[in-house]
Amino acid sequence: MEIRQLEYFVTSVKEKSFYKASQKLFTSQPAISKSIGLLEKEIGAKLFERTSKGIIVTPKGEQFYHYANNVLKQVEIMQNLDFADNNDILNIASYPSKTISKLLTSFYGKREQSIHYREGSVQDIIDFVSTGICEFGLLYVSPKQEHSFAHIISHKQLEFVPIKKGELCVYVGKEHEFYKKKKDITIEELSQLQYIRGLKDFFSVEHHFDFVSLNEINTSYFKDKVLTNSDHLVSEMLNDTTLCYLGIDLEIEVNDNKIVIDSDEKYLTLGYVKNQLLELNDISKDFLEHLQSLI
Repeated sequence: MEIRQLEYFVTSVKEKSFYKASQKLFTSQPAISKSIGLLEKEIGAKLFERTSKGIIVTPKGEQFYHYANNVLKQVEIMQNLDFADNNDILNIASYPSKTISKLLTSFYGKREQSIHYREGSVQDIIDFVSTGICEFGLLYVSPKQEHSFAHIISHKQLEFVPIKKGELCVYVGKEHEFYKKKKDITIEELSQLQYIRGLKDFFSVEHHFDFVSLNEINTSYFKDKVLTNSDHLVSEMLNDTTLCYLGIDLEIEVNDNKIVIDSDEKYLTLGYVKNQLLELNDISKDFLEHLQSLI
């Protein structure tokens, strides 16, 4: 039994819907349903009745809710305890990202600084920062997500600090006919490409397209050939195949396989989440200055 399972369960009870719970927790509905299914199997009791009109809490579920809610309240108290003194360490979390890896490598090269780095989904990053495992976490959100994101993380005493807008782009494999031959691409043309794609969560680039007018094209029409959470595999595929990858252009390096997407809503905001009540240590401030000097 995991804390996240309890959070999924309690939020589903409060929202009376797996879908609404997934939106509130910035994850997918299947992830909520699967997690609760595993929880039911572990405790040997049915927590919800699934009907065509939604979910209904069972009597066992109502009893379990009382204890699960108490556990989460105790966890919140523990999360709000002061961080340990780690002023000599850069504690950071982010998405799997070749760009962030390059930034960390160049930062280490400047001062041989001790670094603790973790990768994960947005929910993982929020958990890392709210529990004090990481001092801050880098991520990006669309303009239409910023308000709801700020509202959600405020309940964990976190804040989102914007750094810079990045332009949506597609990276084409070196074996693709577009390689070095196109500088921009339309939304319609995107649907004709074949992709290596990251595993989708609420703040993935793919999810951003749910907010973009696609002229009757949506990401379900995109041809996914490979799904992965490995940035290394993405790099290898782009080097040796015709597959393409949706990403963000932060101008940290020149990429000859990068094509800008022609869309009115083509920007995401890079920023970081941190504890509202605590100031970042000097090492973290130095890293963020280093980041901003390169983008």
